[in-house]
Amino acid sequence: MRKHILLASVAFIILVVNAVVLGKVWYNQSNPLYSVVLTERELTLPYSTNKENSGISLSFDVKIPHEKNKYTPTWLTTEKIAALELSNNSSKELYIALELNGDTHQLKLSEAELKYQNTLDDPTSTDSKRKNALRIRDHLKYSASRLYAINAATNFSELADKYAKQSNVFIAKGVVRSYQTYSDKSEGESDKIAANLNRLSVDSIFIPYPRNQQLKNLNYRNRHRSKEKPRYKVELTYGANLEPVVGKVSLL
Repeated sequence: MRKHILLASVAFIILVVNAVVLGKVWYNQSNPLYSVVLTERELTLPYSTNKENSGISLSFDVKIPHEKNKYTPTWLTTEKIAALELSNNSSKELYIALELNGDTHQLKLSEAELKYQNTLDDPTSTDSKRKNALRIRDHLKYSASRLYAINAATNFSELADKYAKQSNVFIAKGVVRSYQTYSDKSEGESDKIAANLNRLSVDSIFIPYPRNQQLKNLNYRNRHRSKEKPRYKVELTYGANLEPVVGKVSLL
């Protein structure tokens, strides 16, 4: 008798959990907020795949604008970190504004183009410097991700209102990690808290069978190969939970 009650209890718990999960999925899919088309530049194939697995996972490649020789986002200033209520050595899930092929990417491309042109105009520039500058320019132009994290907030409406008129900006959730920096005291600088985007909360998407069949014959490709253009595109929608839902997958 006890065994039957235990089995019934376990079955009931499983049904409740499944109902909650399916309810969240339905809620997310029935309330689309954003539609976006990403290519291989922003969604990368895995280095290796399990032949026995019928699905394929693609990983988001999100860039973060930062100053030269610095690795923290230009927009994550001391004031911004305080506004986000980030404490030392902690992680926090926040709303992240993601810009696709917008001003941020165009600025990076323009900077790379200018640097390449300077190597052509400079008679003292070596052939190696010119080739490296061209490689960087071509990488940004043809194959690098154009998806940039440009802002963060503790509430959705702050970002939604700010970027309401920019169709190439959508909002997802991401994890921001803060840490202590140690400055040169002899220069009169003080230690402070810095932060960076650690990852998107959903940092990959699963392409199930049969929608992944066009990708099955594609191998992982080094994203730093200069002139190799993307081979596929994926249509995504972001629903009320700000989680990506996979739509049409097609080759380019």
